[in-house]
Amino acid sequence: MGIINSPPPTTTNATVFRRRLSQTTTFCPTCSSTGIFFTFSYNFVGHIKSVNFKCQAILKPYEKDVLQHIEMPFVEEDHAIKNYVKSIKSIFGSVDDGVISPSAYDTAWVALIEGVNEQSGGPQFPSSLEWIANHQLLDGSWGESMIFSISDRLVNTLACVIALTTWKVHPDKCKKGLNFVEDNIYKLGDQNEEHKTHGLELVFPALIELAGKLDLKVPNDSPVIKEMYKRRERKLLKIPKEKVHNTPTIMIYSLEGMKDLEWDKLLKLQSENGSIVYSPSATAFSFMQTKDQKCLTYLTNLVHKFKGGVPHVYPVEIFEQIWMVDRLQRLGIARYFQSEIKECTDYIYRMENISNNQYLEMAKLDYNQCQTIHQLEWTNIQKWYAHLNIKETINTRLLNSYYEAATSIFEPERCNKRVAWAKTNVIVNTITSFFARPHLSNTGIQAFAYEFTNTQHHEKNRKPWDGMMNALHETLNEISLNTRVAYGVDIYPHLHSIWKVWLLNLQNGVDKVEGEAELIVKTINLCSSQCLLDESFSHPQYQRLSSIINDICHQISHKGNRTISFEIESKMQELVQLVLCDSPDDLDTTSKQTFLMVAKTFYYRALFDPETINQHIGKVLFENVI
Repeated sequence: MGIINSPPPTTTNATVFRRRLSQTTTFCPTCSSTGIFFTFSYNFVGHIKSVNFKCQAILKPYEKDVLQHIEMPFVEEDHAIKNYVKSIKSIFGSVDDGVISPSAYDTAWVALIEGVNEQSGGPQFPSSLEWIANHQLLDGSWGESMIFSISDRLVNTLACVIALTTWKVHPDKCKKGLNFVEDNIYKLGDQNEEHKTHGLELVFPALIELAGKLDLKVPNDSPVIKEMYKRRERKLLKIPKEKVHNTPTIMIYSLEGMKDLEWDKLLKLQSENGSIVYSPSATAFSFMQTKDQKCLTYLTNLVHKFKGGVPHVYPVEIFEQIWMVDRLQRLGIARYFQSEIKECTDYIYRMENISNNQYLEMAKLDYNQCQTIHQLEWTNIQKWYAHLNIKETINTRLLNSYYEAATSIFEPERCNKRVAWAKTNVIVNTITSFFARPHLSNTGIQAFAYEFTNTQHHEKNRKPWDGMMNALHETLNEISLNTRVAYGVDIYPHLHSIWKVWLLNLQNGVDKVEGEAELIVKTINLCSSQCLLDESFSHPQYQRLSSIINDICHQISHKGNRTISFEIESKMQELVQLVLCDSPDDLDTTSKQTFLMVAKTFYYRALFDPETINQHIGKVLFENVI
C-alpha cells in the first residue's frame, strides 16, 4: 500500500517547532527483533518532571539506508510552554472571592429593600437605586449590552422599572423601560427554550404581579404569557414544597417567584455568609419576608463591595475554579496541572481567571506538539501495516482506527496505549472483513481460532488466512514487547488469553460477534503501568462494565441509521454511573475511565457520517492550530 504523506505543519512558529532529526534522536533496532523505538528528549513540567518520552515500537526494522532518509520530526518542548505553565499555576493561587459583572435584575431586588432604620421609609440601599438609574440602555431596557437576549432584557427591565417606581424616582426612565416591555414582550414566543433566562417561568409572572400592584400596565393576556403561567404551575407541581424546604435545589435560585413558603425551614439552608444559595435576589427576597440579620449583612457587604450594582451570584470562587479546571481539560492541557486541579476540587467539595488568553496560547503550542508526534506515529502505522504484507484488499479502517485512538489518548507520554489501541482495532477489522467474504465458511473461522489457541498443533499446509495469523501474532508480540520495555511486565499471556476469547466468539458469525470493545479496553489497560491481571478481570465491577460496553457497542455497530435508541441510551447512562460513582471496592479510576472512553468512540462512529468524520480527521491530525 502507498504511504499517505501528511501535510507538514506551518512554519509560522518556527521558534516553537524545530522539526528536524536531532543528533540525540536514537533508533534502537537492538531492542527486539520485532520493532524499534524512538527516544525523544522530552521534559514535562508540572506534576511530572524530567521524563524521557519514548515513542515505542511501531514498525519492523528497516534497512539502514531507508531509515536515514525518513524525515522524522523531532519535537523539543518549547520554552514558551514552560512559561505558560508557570504563569497559569500562579493563577490558581490568586483566586479569592472571584470577579463577576453586576446584574440589573438582582440589583433591582436589593434596591426594593426598605430602610431598616429609616423613619421616612426610604430605600436601605440608595446606591443600588442609583446604579439602576445610571445603567439604562439606549433602547430603554436594562441587561447585558453585548448580547441581546429578549428574556434577559425583559426580566431585567421590568425588575428595574418596578424598583424605580416603588421609590417614585426617575419617571422618565420608568416610562421608557415600560415601553420597551410592551413593545417586545411578544418576542418571547420566538426565542428558543435553551436561550431563555433560567427560571423565567417563575420570576417573570411574579414581576408582572408586582407591576400590577404598582398600577404598571404590563400585557398579561397574550398567548406567550398565558403559556408561561401554565409552565409555572407545571413546574411547581413537579417539585414538592417539602423538597424545596429541605434541599438546596435549583428552584431556590428563583425563590422570589414562589409563594406560600415556610421560612423557618428555608433559613436552615442559609449559607455561612448569610446568603441564600449565594443569590443576591433570593437573599433580598428572603430578607423582605424574614428580616433575618445575616441576610442583611450579606447584602450590605455586597453593595459596599460592588458600589451598588450587585452580581447575579456571589461569591463566585467555586464557579471560577470549576471553570478553570473545565477550560484546561477541554483544551487538553490539564495534565500539566494535576496537583493544582486536585487542590481545587478538594476545596470545592468541602474567576478574571476564566477568560485568560494564556490558557489558549499554551493549548495551541501543546496541541501542535502533540499533532507532530501523531503525524509521526501515523506514518509509522502505515509502514507497520504495509510490513504485515497482507495481500487481500479488505476494509481495515486504518486511518480511522488511528484517529479514534489518537483523539482519545492524545498525550505524548501515553504512546504505548494509543498505538496498541490503533493496532488492535486494525487487526480486528482485518480479521472480521476477511472472514466476512462469502466464499469463506464458518469452518474456516473455527480452524483459524483453533490454530491460534493451539499453537503447538500448527499445520504447515498453506491456508488462506496465513497472512492474518502472522499479522496477529506479530502485533501481539510488538504490543507485549513495548509494555515490557516501558514497565518491565510481560503481558503476552494475557493478550493471548483475551484474543482467544474474542476469536471463540467470532465463531458465532462475523455479524454476531461481540466483545470488540472489551478487547480494546483490556488491551489498553494491560499496556498501562498498573497492569490488570486475571484476578482484576474477574472483579465483579469489571465484568459488569465489560458486559455493558459489549452490549452498547454491539448494538451501535449493527444500527443501520445514525440514531441512538432509548435502550442504548439507558445502557450508556448505567455505564457513566458505574464509571463516575465511587465505592469502597471500586476498580481504579483510570481503568474505569477506559470503558467510557472506548464507548464514546463507538457513539462517534454512529452519530457522524463518513464524510464528516473525514473532515474531522483532516483538521485534527493534519491542520496546525495557529
